[in-house]
Amino acid sequence: MESRLECVEHQSGEIIVSLVHRLQIQKTLAGLGLGLFIAVQGLVFLEKGFTTWHIGIAYGVFAISAALLELPLGALADIRGRIHVFRWSLWAEALAWLVAIFASQFWQIIFAMFLLGFGRALNTGTIDAWQIEQINKQGLNHKLAQLLARFQSTSSIAIGIGAVCGGYLPEFIGNQYGLQPTEWNMVACVLFVTSQMILLPWLFQEGDQVEHKNKSGQVHHQIKKTLIFGWQSQIIRPLFWVSFVIGIIVICIEAFWQVQIKTISPDVSYRIFGWLALGYFLSGAIGPISIGWLMTRINLSESSWISLICALIVPTLYLLSIQNTVVGFTVYYLLFMALFSMTHIPLDTLLHNHLPDRIRSSMGSVISLVLLAGAAISSIGLSLLIEVVGISTVWQYLATFMLFFVVFRLLSVVSNRNKNESTVLKITN
Repeated sequence: MESRLECVEHQSGEIIVSLVHRLQIQKTLAGLGLGLFIAVQGLVFLEKGFTTWHIGIAYGVFAISAALLELPLGALADIRGRIHVFRWSLWAEALAWLVAIFASQFWQIIFAMFLLGFGRALNTGTIDAWQIEQINKQGLNHKLAQLLARFQSTSSIAIGIGAVCGGYLPEFIGNQYGLQPTEWNMVACVLFVTSQMILLPWLFQEGDQVEHKNKSGQVHHQIKKTLIFGWQSQIIRPLFWVSFVIGIIVICIEAFWQVQIKTISPDVSYRIFGWLALGYFLSGAIGPISIGWLMTRINLSESSWISLICALIVPTLYLLSIQNTVVGFTVYYLLFMALFSMTHIPLDTLLHNHLPDRIRSSMGSVISLVLLAGAAISSIGLSLLIEVVGISTVWQYLATFMLFFVVFRLLSVVSNRNKNESTVLKITN
């Protein structure tokens, strides 16, 4: 009897290790491909003859297309299956890269960004929700924060490695077969997406945890149910505002940091962007590990951690905006990205600890939609402002905006505490 029990425990342990390793492999493949593009994401536009205004509009289209499709596709993942929908996202992403490679007109770039947004909407909430289900199924929910940090760190390291390679790839290949140097990065992106398609049955061999009776469910009912749950939850509703503000700020950094480097040092080489992107994602790996470690040792609520991190972002963003050397820019850019990556751990932990599985993908899509709504407003509206006042000034405006948001959160906490104390006093009397 004991031997059989030990055998079952051993098999269970192997399943858990296999699951974690396979998820890390998937995130590595996705990260390598993304890093190859991020290393040159602004330079691609410049080499094709576009301006900062075009960059903002293109990212705005990406954000809008993803935002509009987030809810229905997230609900579809809950109803039809996470892996089924994720497979569609890979096809959309591969097509987007192919269109972008050969794009010579701005409308073609817009179409490619629309497809990337469509793929993002298909992707959001699928694998993340699937891995949460599997973690809970294996009885590892008590290690959720640590595992989420581990997966995010794996992804960040892979993106960083891809980014370094992405910085050297244009210099190594150059102009070949009619393609610009940075367009070869997107060719490599297609290859990594294809590798995920091939490995999909092995990576997610547990399959979809969807009951057949749910397949007749209506998407709009799933959306309504998710929105009502989120809005009525005193824990989840504030996360909408956090995601919206993060979307406004981060997209403006991600879209224009390479252009800002070019402004500071016009003759900088491709490889510098690759190494900076590596530093960005190493910061993105160190951030989650650090906050995951701190959360287990300092007794603060997840909501308090979110407020603290947002407060630290304010001076970091302002100092980043006033740098006029590549070295100075690098220091504050990496610090900003480390802080930004930290926000995901308390936010995701707080979110998933208060969500039932039946709406996990849908709520992930709601959070992503709110973030993308902020990104769309920022990338389109601020791209016009950047043309007038410049990137540095706009970043200073964003630091001020974040400061007001932190103050608003603190005032809300005090107000809610006073209301609760007043309620208790009335009940006592």
